[in-house]
Amino acid sequence: MGKYKYLFLLVGALVLAAASPVFANSSWVWISETRPYDVLPFVAAVTIVVETLMIYYFGKVESLASTGVVVVFSNLLSFLAPYAVSMMNSLYSFSEMLEHLPIYTVGAYYLILTLAVETPVVYHVLKEKAANRKTLLIVIAAANVITTILVAAAERIFCEGYWA
Repeated sequence: MGKYKYLFLLVGALVLAAASPVFANSSWVWISETRPYDVLPFVAAVTIVVETLMIYYFGKVESLASTGVVVVFSNLLSFLAPYAVSMMNSLYSFSEMLEHLPIYTVGAYYLILTLAVETPVVYHVLKEKAANRKTLLIVIAAANVITTILVAAAERIFCEGYWA
């Protein structure tokens, strides 16, 4: 069990992240013209800059360029992960999910998937270039929590909807 405990934790987190509520006899109505995918380019840019700078400075990584490349790659993976999980549990296409479902891109399940996807990728690529591995790991997780909260707040401020 010892060597598989992290695998079990990851699988458990993914199972929890895949669970979604069901709202019978209800339909979601967006009341703002702005949808989560409309704010995505802006929040993605802010996320990448904040995470890159936090990991580079606080994680004491040798190369800003390497940090930036790894953060961009890991953010692409973590952005696709919630949609992949949702699509496995849905009959909708990716574009239908973006336009018609009541999905704020970022929520608690997104944070779990972000930490599960980004943290190992960034850590394993940058650990040799960091002054302290433990500090690097903590900074990666903290940067992802901070940016996830910022993105969730931005989505809820600019994109409004309700169950009708």
